[in-house]
Order: sequence, then structure tokens, then C-alpha cells
Amino acid sequence: MKKKLLALVLALVLVFAMTACGGGNDNQSASDDSSSSAAAENSVADDDAAVTGSDEGVLGDYVVKINDAQIGTDWEGNKVIVISYDFTNNSDDAASAMWALVTKAFQNGIELESAYGIEEDWYDGDTVDKQIKPGATITGCQAAFVLDDNSDVEFEVTELISFSDEVIAKTFSIE
Repeated sequence: MKKKLLALVLALVLVFAMTACGGGNDNQSASDDSSSSAAAENSVADDDAAVTGSDEGVLGDYVVKINDAQIGTDWEGNKVIVISYDFTNNSDDAASAMWALVTKAFQNGIELESAYGIEEDWYDGDTVDKQIKPGATITGCQAAFVLDDNSDVEFEVTELISFSDEVIAKTFSIE
């Protein structure tokens, strides 16, 4: 039964991915209300305004709150941004952020590649994969991306399988 359900979910993801490939040219404007508070050496300033929506909200049965970001390096020495967010499961079953949400980051309107092998003590890539029961919240989920340059990073979270256009987003300024 689980194999059939997994096959169905993967087929749906493939269908949605193929449909998304033929998308049009959606122009979204970003507000640039930078707040420059220099925290730690590897921190990132976050803008008050998000690309679309808010930095906190509901995506189907889940609640997401985008928190902060830090700059680090991956195992190849590439400069990466690691963005932290909270994930609340309000569905009827246990779920993980990895299988419930899609996270993307953009610089200059171009999607960034996911980063792997982060060599920082503060990085915990396992949190996003932990199953949490209905009603529970896990803090400190992290998504990592390889930076192209020092321009602003627009981070977006959507529900993995959804017919909604709901997006939770936040823009970070690289310092």
C-alpha cells in the first residue's frame, strides 16, 4: 500500500514539474526595505518586505515561519546561504518539512542550486527530514543554497503538492 501511495505521489510531482516547465513570464516586484543590522560575522540582514506574501503563513495543513540566514561554505569552498525556518504540522498524519514543502532561493531572478556538505558547526541538515506529529512544531529547519554573487537572496516556500499559488517568502541582503 505504501509503495502504491509513494508511486502516486511521485507521479503527481512529475506531472506538476512538467506543467511548470511550460510556465509563462511572471514578473513579481520586490520591495527593497533593507534593514542593516550587523549581527555576527556570518549573518545576513533580512529585509522587512517579502517577495510575495509574508515571511510567515499557512500552506495547506502546515504553518511556516521564515526566520534568519547565515553565510557559510560547503565542502568545495563555495559561499552558501543557509536559511532557517520553523515548520508546524497541522495535518492528520506525521510529516516532515522535506516531504511537505518546497524551498527555493533566487538571486537576480535566477534560482540558486541547493548546497550540500556544509562545513559549519551551526548547520544541522537533519532537522528538515525529522517526522513530527500533528500539532507539533519543529524549529531550526534549514535550507542551503550556493550563492552566485553578493546580491539579495529571495527565499520562497510552497507546499509540495497543492493547487494553491500560496507562497511564503522573505528577502535577505548579503553583507
